[in-house]
Amino acid sequence: MSNTATHGMTDEGLRRRRKPLDYLPEPKLRDADIARRMFLVGSCLLPVIWLVCVARFWRALAAAPSGAEAEELRTWVLRSAVGLACAVAIFTAWTIIFQTKYEAWGLEFLLVT
Repeated sequence: MSNTATHGMTDEGLRRRRKPLDYLPEPKLRDADIARRMFLVGSCLLPVIWLVCVARFWRALAAAPSGAEAEELRTWVLRSAVGLACAVAIFTAWTIIFQTKYEAWGLEFLLVT
C-alpha cells in the first residue's frame, strides 16, 4: 500500500529523496590541529586539558618522523607542557604560602572544622 498523501509520492519515492543525516563527511583533523585546540582550551584557565594533551601526544612525538607536521605537533605539545609546569608551580606556591600564612592573615574562618 502506498502513501500518496505527500504530493502523490509513494513510500519508495520518499525513501529515495531522503538523505541520511550523516551525508556530510567529517573532516579528519591532524594531530597538530587537535594539540593546538587543546592548548588554546587549556589557556582558558583549564590546565588539566594541557595535562591530557601532553599525555596523549607525548609518545606520538617520539614516534613521529621529522617533517613540518611533526614540528608543528612538537610545538603545541611543548607549549602545553610548559603551561602545565607553570600552572603546577603557581598552584603549589599558592598552596604552600596559604597553608603557612593563613593564621597571620586572619583567615581561620575558611577552615572547615
